[in-house]
Amino acid sequence: MKINKLAVTAGAVVVAASISQLSAQTTLIDDSFTSFNTSTWTGTSSGGASNPARVWNGSRYVVRTQVTSPNPSQYSFFTSNQTDINPFDSALEVSVSFDMISNPPLNDAESQFFAIIGEADTDSLGNYYPSTSNFDMGTGALVLSISQRTSDFLLKLVDYGGGNGSTIGEYEISAMPSNLTWGLDGTGGNKNWTIALSGATFTDTGLSDKGGSFSNYSEGTVSRLSLGAMNGAGGLGDWTSGTNIYFEGLNVTAAIPEPNAALAVGLLAAAGVAMRRRKN
Repeated sequence: MKINKLAVTAGAVVVAASISQLSAQTTLIDDSFTSFNTSTWTGTSSGGASNPARVWNGSRYVVRTQVTSPNPSQYSFFTSNQTDINPFDSALEVSVSFDMISNPPLNDAESQFFAIIGEADTDSLGNYYPSTSNFDMGTGALVLSISQRTSDFLLKLVDYGGGNGSTIGEYEISAMPSNLTWGLDGTGGNKNWTIALSGATFTDTGLSDKGGSFSNYSEGTVSRLSLGAMNGAGGLGDWTSGTNIYFEGLNVTAAIPEPNAALAVGLLAAAGVAMRRRKN
């Protein structure tokens, strides 16, 4: 009887080790933003903005993307030099902490935080900001924005690629969040996204998370991550303080592929065979 028990235990340990791989992850980017790391990022800004830079926020150094212009379509952002931020290779999770310090714009104009994953039609690092002309004709990208407007906040997700640009999520939220966790998985038959907020909830449900699917965005030859600030939709003079976002932390992980299902079944079978042989 003791031998039988050992055989079962050994089989269980092997199977448990296999199952534990299902949740394993590898880190692609981990940045505390106490400096602006030019080996990881390339910064870009328009004429009415400043390049991303390290600044003191009163308690620690952070990276600021600052738009100073009172006019629309001005931006400051940074794009990953890495080209393997690819949700079609493995499921991604992007967790970013930030703080927007800007006066609410006038006339429902939009002060935006944005995050982009994908490939610009022309893979120039200055092209990774929200614009239909940057993403819709190639393999595309997913563009996530959170806008402070005159009296509310709006989260929007746009799916670009193959000549199309479709809004696949548009939600009012209770506040500008302090942290955003964005999941993307293009590895299966379906292409799925998830969003979880800290410090804010979705107005329609009162919950802090959402999920859905995308279709236009497809795998390209490169895949980058871009983060930044932008004066979005609005008119001339609508931004009394521009748009200022202070980045405090980022972690990007990719799921390690699952072990072959047949192997897991084989391990279970082997454990059973070993137990029967021991009994004999």
